[in-house]
Amino acid sequence: MSAESTVQNKPVQNNPVQTDKTEKNDAEFYCPQCAVPVADPLACGDCGSLICRKCGTPLERIDDLGIG
Repeated sequence: MSAESTVQNKPVQNNPVQTDKTEKNDAEFYCPQCAVPVADPLACGDCGSLICRKCGTPLERIDDLGIG
């Protein structure tokens, strides 16, 4: 008997990996130039500050503005 005949072929379940990332768009930062919440800020390579991807303005925390 070969080893292949003794192995049971079980169907592979294709379960997507779930992450803790929520689907809702909870922006923590706000761009004062664009006047919109920013969910995906860009980090400056020199100083590490978070900047807007569209205009490059340094972002403010929504908590500090009192709108979130």
